[in-house]
Amino acid sequence: MPHDEYEAVITLRDLHEDIRAIRNDLTTVIAQLSATTTTQADHEMRIRELEKTTASSVEVAKHEERLDALDRKHWYATGALVVLGILFPNLGEIAKLFGG
Repeated sequence: MPHDEYEAVITLRDLHEDIRAIRNDLTTVIAQLSATTTTQADHEMRIRELEKTTASSVEVAKHEERLDALDRKHWYATGALVVLGILFPNLGEIAKLFGG
């Protein structure tokens, strides 16, 4: 192969500029990587804190059980008040029915 067909002239200035551009790009990538690593560590720490404060399934089951018991009592009280609400205004008529 003749050397003249593929000849290119690269000066030291061209090499120097390319090396500076690569160095700048590398500095930018390192800064972005550092910021990403810091952000990831912060996210990991917050996730671990949330995992500590999140209720376990046993605690959730206990709360469900207590809420179910409270709900049952609520409906019993509601039913009793309905019955009393019907009976109280009609006590006179009920007494007449039973001979009073």
